[in-house]
Amino acid sequence: MVRRRQDQRGLTTLLFTDIAGSSEVAAELRDRRWRVLLARHHEIVRKAPKRYRGREVDNAIDRFFAAFDDQADAIRCACVISDALEGLVAGSGLRFADAGEVELKGFRDRWRVERLVG
Repeated sequence: MVRRRQDQRGLTTLLFTDIAGSSEVAAELRDRRWRVLLARHHEIVRKAPKRYRGREVDNAIDRFFAAFDDQADAIRCACVISDALEGLVAGSGLRFADAGEVELKGFRDRWRVERLVG
């Protein structure tokens, strides 16, 4: 007898970070200062998801991608990262805006994306 794997559906919240204008920033800072900035960025964005039960899915030089089983954990993580990197997202009053649907590499379905706006 062959057992079929049950369909395990659930909600996963994805967190993406990106250093806006990274090419320009790298050119302005020059090699040594850019490496210091990247090291700080990577330290922050790798540590925060672990604190909120997230898991690193992928990364690139200036980008980071993590997944969370709990939406609140993902939001808290995003706030911690934002505060640490730029001093943004103070306190409560979180609001989201529809950012449309996207296809994510490695996933077969399209995903509705919301962005944190305040």
